[in-house]
Amino acid sequence: MPETQSRRLAAILAADIAGYSALMSADEARTVRDLKAHQSVVLPMIETLGGRIIDTAGDGILAEFPSAVSAVECAVAIQGKMAERNAEVGSERRMQFRVGIDVGESGTISSLTTDAFFGFVLPKLAYKL
Repeated sequence: MPETQSRRLAAILAADIAGYSALMSADEARTVRDLKAHQSVVLPMIETLGGRIIDTAGDGILAEFPSAVSAVECAVAIQGKMAERNAEVGSERRMQFRVGIDVGESGTISSLTTDAFFGFVLPKLAYKL
């Protein structure tokens, strides 16, 4: 099967946990457990609000949205949910997402073995975080 490319304008949401390395240093097992619990709530919100998860790695989330408005709505919903979840947690153990959103051309390269995401917006967004 030959490789195909598609490009489109998209809003990209990138998020990670502020101070994640320090949390891991303090208590790795608890941090991983807490992160997984938060992800089980946060990740479904992305698709519910019209996004598509591109990748998750460690504490990071990369998602694509059809518009900047839907990406911002998702970011606000995630921050609200995390505020609820962190309400009873001591400040030293809180997981707070840093969220960045940018709009630009993105796309996928599809082949028999993989669908790889790419775009000019990714390096610019990574710099912002």
